[in-house]
Amino acid sequence: MRKSIAKTFVSIALSLPLAQFAFAAPVSYGGGDGGTIETAIIVKGAVNEEEGVLAENTYIAKLHPDWRSIRTALVSKSGRYYDTNSYISKDGSQRTLIFDITEFFGKM
Repeated sequence: MRKSIAKTFVSIALSLPLAQFAFAAPVSYGGGDGGTIETAIIVKGAVNEEEGVLAENTYIAKLHPDWRSIRTALVSKSGRYYDTNSYISKDGSQRTLIFDITEFFGKM
């Protein structure tokens, strides 16, 4: 179920202008640069998984519009949940960003 939600919102994120996205509450980001679990980007204010995944995709689309998602994995560590998202840019370089999704994980 979670994978199909992610695929649906990746498709939406790539096909609609960012201005069309609406969140039930203000979504913000905290934490670090997303390079490791310890510096994960924290998604704050998403009320459910749908909004949370959309927030992740919006974050990437705004900062790195040329990146394309190639892999997403769920990781659990010390009672927290993380999405590890791997991307490829137009020049072929790959990057992985980690989002702390604990606040919205499992909420429908």
